[in-house]
Amino acid sequence: MYTSRIVAANPAIFQNPLRPTPSEIADHLKTLEFTHWNHQGKIKTGRMIIHELVVNDLEALTRLAFEIKFPIHKALPVSYYNFNDKSSCASNNSSAHNMRTMSGNGRLSKHAATAFDINPMQNPCYELHPETLELIEIIPALGQYDTNVPGTLFLEHPLVQLMLERGWAWGGNWTFPKDMQHFQKVPPELAHFFD
Repeated sequence: MYTSRIVAANPAIFQNPLRPTPSEIADHLKTLEFTHWNHQGKIKTGRMIIHELVVNDLEALTRLAFEIKFPIHKALPVSYYNFNDKSSCASNNSSAHNMRTMSGNGRLSKHAATAFDINPMQNPCYELHPETLELIEIIPALGQYDTNVPGTLFLEHPLVQLMLERGWAWGGNWTFPKDMQHFQKVPPELAHFFD
């Protein structure tokens, strides 16, 4: 049976001493604890930290994932990986809050408040050159995208459709990067952080 719990996020878990989360975001972060199927067909408990304005959308995704037995390899706060996004992705970890900049341009990532990634190994990010679309990097490096593999997202997938209906952007719809693991949404109250 699916279970979930939303609690205030613990700063000891989400605060990166090298890049602290400002109180305007930190005071509104929640931890979603939820049950999920893993790739071995076992029920596990995951935890993802995200802004309270969008935590119910994330809970809806994890609920539907459980109902349709969509496997999530694991879900741990990125502090378990010393706040290193590439290490988290290489471990096929689904995660949300990480106070970091975007790859390539130095702007604040939506992961600071209202973005999350699902199964990076099955849903890798393809960093492409913005003009030539030449492949620069695959994150994680060993990630492989095959829509026949359980845990893989694609446009028609029920989880992608659910989030699109709720006003989220899915990175698989982008031209560059092509980021199948990534979902983001920016409520108007938080838009100034990402201008």
